[in-house]
Order: sequence, then C-alpha cells, then structure tokens
Amino acid sequence: MPRVASAGRRRAHLACSPDPRRRAPGLQDLALILASAGTELERLEAKFPTAALATLTLPRTTWRRLSQADAVLVAYVVPKQLG
Repeated sequence: MPRVASAGRRRAHLACSPDPRRRAPGLQDLALILASAGTELERLEAKFPTAALATLTLPRTTWRRLSQADAVLVAYVVPKQLG
C-alpha cells in the first residue's frame, strides 16, 4: 500500500536545515509539496541527490489546477541504482 505523507510532515521537512538562511528550495522540495502518496516518499524525504528522478502522476487533477498534495509519487530513482 502506498505511503501517504501529511502536509505537516512535508512542511517539517522543508523547514529542516542546519542553517535556514543558506537553504535554497529545489526539486526535492517541489516533489514533496506536490506528492500526497507513494511507496518511495520516505526515501525521497531522506535525500534527493544530483541526477535523481522523481516521477509524479496527477490522478485527480490537471497541470492547470495543480496544487499542494495533488500528485502521487510513482517512481524515485537515484544514480546508485543505475550503476
């Protein structure tokens, strides 16, 4: 069964940083904001290395109406898996 991330958990992840003044939002943040479910969410929350790929689907909406937690994380691949 896919794991569901709460909005609070996503916000907590985004707030975590040794020095918040130096933290820049990125693709990991975007994927965590958009994804509401997926079996790979825990790995995505832990790390998003350079060249990682997060595949999201929109089962209940369109890109035009996309908002927080509308997507499902269907795949997450990191470079180590390809080697």
